Amino acid sequence: MFVKTAPEGLRFSTSRDFCGLYGRAGLRFSTMPDFRGLYGRAGLRFSTSRDFRREGPIPPAARNGDNGELVSTRSSGENLAVTIPVDAGPAPLPASAGLGRLADVEFKTVIFDMDGTLIDSTPAVHRAWAIWAAEHGLTAADIAGNHGVPSAGVVRAVLPFDRHQGAIDRINELEIADVDGIVVLPGAAEALQSLAAAKNAIATSCTVPLAQARIRAAQLVAPSVLVTADDVKHGKPAPDPFLEAARRLDVDPRRCLVVEDAPKGLQAAHSAGCYTLAVITTTDPADLIADGMVPNLSYVAFDVSESGIRVRSVNS
Repeated sequence: MFVKTAPEGLRFSTSRDFCGLYGRAGLRFSTMPDFRGLYGRAGLRFSTSRDFRREGPIPPAARNGDNGELVSTRSSGENLAVTIPVDAGPAPLPASAGLGRLADVEFKTVIFDMDGTLIDSTPAVHRAWAIWAAEHGLTAADIAGNHGVPSAGVVRAVLPFDRHQGAIDRINELEIADVDGIVVLPGAAEALQSLAAAKNAIATSCTVPLAQARIRAAQLVAPSVLVTADDVKHGKPAPDPFLEAARRLDVDPRRCLVVEDAPKGLQAAHSAGCYTLAVITTTDPADLIADGMVPNLSYVAFDVSESGIRVRSVNS
């Protein structure tokens, strides 16, 4: 495999696209095609299947040699070795990044997506879906492009009707059983704490049991209003989750700010009439359409007053 260094990080080319999963000793690649927006324990974000950059520290266990390089390990019977210099910088933000018009708006509530926005569950998600796909004779390409969509919606999109219920039960079982490594993302706990006295909610594509399991695993102090896939007829990208959250909070959706990491979630928020703030934690910023865009929640602060909520940029 040929590895080429580029200013924005490292680009690799190979005869096929492949999904990146993390092991404790370093990076492991399967040969399943085209998983986008992967996030690893060692702080690597894969913006596409052919382009990846490091964000955050690489743990000592993942280092190799005196020059501090990270080297992949063997997976799926193949040795797809790739060396990533530790000093590779973070992905550059697009010129459009920032709060934009959000800085001038006063909101009545903030509604957060959960996975990829408040918590990082990506390694667990990919482990569960990799097992599920293999069991059902599918490849990663068959289920790609569904980040942010309820698992039942993914199943219905890729399998015939007579297999739906068993397959939905199986992916729910796999995801609830695997909560290893789920952590709170930067700035998330502080954001929720600052909004404790204000109206705020989580609207997630998880089922109730899965949302509760991941919240416990991440030790996240969640708001009292939690809207899940079990609470709406149509999940994201339909607007229903955000409309239901606004209804429970007794707020006009047009006065709500939605914080999301996934294109399908942002689509749902736009359809609901909400303002949108995208966090660049799992998805290439070129694929995010939002009123504002920041790397993660540590780059913003929420100020609560009697009249409403304002968001402002902070140095992170």
